[in-house]
Amino acid sequence: YKRQGDRLVPRPPDEILALKVAEPAMGSGSFLVAALRYLVAALHAALEHHGRIVPKSERETVVTLPFGAPARGELHEEPLPLPPEDERFPERLRAVLARHVVERCLYGVDRNPMAVELARLALWIETLDPELPFEYLDHKLKVGDSLVGCWLHLVEDYPARALEREGGDGKQGERTKWLKERFNHAKAELPGLLHAQGGAQSLFDSVSLPPADLVAKVRERFDALHDMSREDRERAYQELLGSVEYRTLKTRMDLWCALWFWTPADGEPVMPREWGDPPADKLAAAAVIAERERFFHWELEFPDVFRPGQPGFDAVLGNPPWDVAKPNSQEFFSRHDPLYRTYNKTEALRVQERLFAATPGLEEEWTRYQGRFKAMTNWVRSGAKPFDVTLGGGKAGRELAAGWADRRAGRAHLAHPDHPFRRQGSADPNTYKL
Repeated sequence: YKRQGDRLVPRPPDEILALKVAEPAMGSGSFLVAALRYLVAALHAALEHHGRIVPKSERETVVTLPFGAPARGELHEEPLPLPPEDERFPERLRAVLARHVVERCLYGVDRNPMAVELARLALWIETLDPELPFEYLDHKLKVGDSLVGCWLHLVEDYPARALEREGGDGKQGERTKWLKERFNHAKAELPGLLHAQGGAQSLFDSVSLPPADLVAKVRERFDALHDMSREDRERAYQELLGSVEYRTLKTRMDLWCALWFWTPADGEPVMPREWGDPPADKLAAAAVIAERERFFHWELEFPDVFRPGQPGFDAVLGNPPWDVAKPNSQEFFSRHDPLYRTYNKTEALRVQERLFAATPGLEEEWTRYQGRFKAMTNWVRSGAKPFDVTLGGGKAGRELAAGWADRRAGRAHLAHPDHPFRRQGSADPNTYKL
């Protein structure tokens, strides 16, 4: 609504349908359902206020809606085979409006595939449209970790700080030493590479279009989904996911993120000299890590939201999990000893040793579990400044770093430049804050 004098009046329907609302940890989608009901009521009021519900005959009513968000000045006539005075009319109209709101305004992400399925079911039921295929929500409600993903202005350059972390086995552990060696190796390679090429070797050297143009092509195909028939939308969305543009960006964004969670068990990580043409085995390893961690790249997955003039959502809703992102020995070992929570620290350590001896692979699993939290802490700390490493000493090193920073500053992107995690502070990462 907007204020006119001392009263509120509905905004035009095209402005309401242009709103973008996200729930980034949606669970079963209860906040999205509430948003759907709110927006449907507002859209109905807008249609009545602006004269968009017009009887066409004794047996038909035409509801005029804009095609999508943002509106392009085109109108879409939605015929309803009922006059406005028919007692069934409000329910039929609500089903039509709910479908348009879901298709154009609502977006959701969750790490848990079952939660995503429940959210799809909840919104599908809420539309009250039995003819609507369940799959029509696949491109709006997605599985992924909304906290971990890559952005267009970062993906082309090697994120050296991804390897600057502990491995989960302590500061002197073998995993930590392994990561430190790779971090030092990456730092040593970067200056020569930057000098030789006049800039960072890019993952897109072999691709004719830069990332911003690739995502523009993905956006064009995504936008077209809104105006397709129900029968064509699912086919077209699967074709989009298989397109060269989408696969190229996703492969490279997944590789960029995978370095932050790479472990010795994943093999040797990609080094700066390989960045422009990564070996096939390392790309395969990155794909496995991406599947495990469920990276989510917002600009790629919802390209109609991150676009010139609209760098993100109008509203973000939800009640994210209040979890401190740090290892919890009681949670981990209680799966193997139900009494573990009752032990004091000394007893707990003794039980850990007993369980390690009795259960093959458990100690490795515990180390990997701790290492994942170390990786996440590093992501929170350094994800927004992944290239902030020393490139040699003295004036030459500073000039090289400054030149590289200038080149990076020219990268096209559609997100806020200060993201992410500016307000986390020095405490343990908390998923609600993040």
